[in-house]
Order: sequence, then structure tokens, then C-alpha cells
Amino acid sequence: MKIIEGNRIGKKSKIKLGCSAILVDENSERILLVKRADNREWCLPGGGMDPGENIKECCIREVYEETGLKVKIIKLIGIYSCPNVIVEYLDENTFQIVAFNFLVILDNIDITNNTKIDNKEILEKCFFSYSEIKKLNIISIHKQRIEDFIKRSKRIFIR
Repeated sequence: MKIIEGNRIGKKSKIKLGCSAILVDENSERILLVKRADNREWCLPGGGMDPGENIKECCIREVYEETGLKVKIIKLIGIYSCPNVIVEYLDENTFQIVAFNFLVILDNIDITNNTKIDNKEILEKCFFSYSEIKKLNIISIHKQRIEDFIKRSKRIFIR
């Protein structure tokens, strides 16, 4: 997967609906990120919505598939739909992403990193502090979502 930017480049691609999730540790000091296998970049857990599911079900399923953790949605942080950014996948399909970013909590008590990941798309998962996140190679479209969460605004971000 790679990110391509350009003025209204989204006109040249299809729309893909998806989500991402912010899961913080018990002290709200670190955010869970996953490392993608295709580009070796860190990102928030999440992905595309499947036919027949709603966006809430998509978020819960994607977090589970990528981390092995069962979560509940707490609130919507933002909606992201920049027409100047497209995502190109390994199969050369391109999409303008419309993504909902949610704050989630665990639906069970175990928040350890020992939960097995049974997903070929994800190499590892780890909690990172905000200062550590700034030093990581993170997918660019996820940086804004993380920054919006860190701002802790009461409003929903629409970008």
C-alpha cells in the first residue's frame, strides 16, 4: 500500500469506506499501533467496510482481525475524506478513502501484547507513547487522526 497525493486526485479513483480505531492503555498514555506487512509502516488498526455490515461492525471486526483484541466503540473522533489523497494497493487498485476514526476500549480485561495476531497483513502490534509515535514511520493519513485524538477536543473532526 502507498499513499499518493495531488490536487483532487480522488477524481481518478473509486471511493472506499473504512475505519480506524484508537485504543489507549490503562493509563491513557500510549496508543496501540500495528505494523503493516506490505509497507512496514505503523498505523492504527482498521480497514475497509465489507458489504452487509455497518461502520461499527467494521471497526470491531477490523480491530479483532489485526490485533486479536475485542473492543467496544466509545465515540467517534473524526471523519476523513480528503480528495487530495488516494491509496494504491499492491493490486494497483486506487481509492479515495472515507474513514471514520473511533475511540475504542477493550471488551475484555486482557490488554497485553501477547494476544496472537492471525493476519498476514500485520507483522506486529505495540503500544507507543505520544513522544514515541512522533519518531515512528507512520502511514501519513493516520498521523492526522492520531493528532486529532491527542487534541482531545469535544467536537468531531471532519477532514
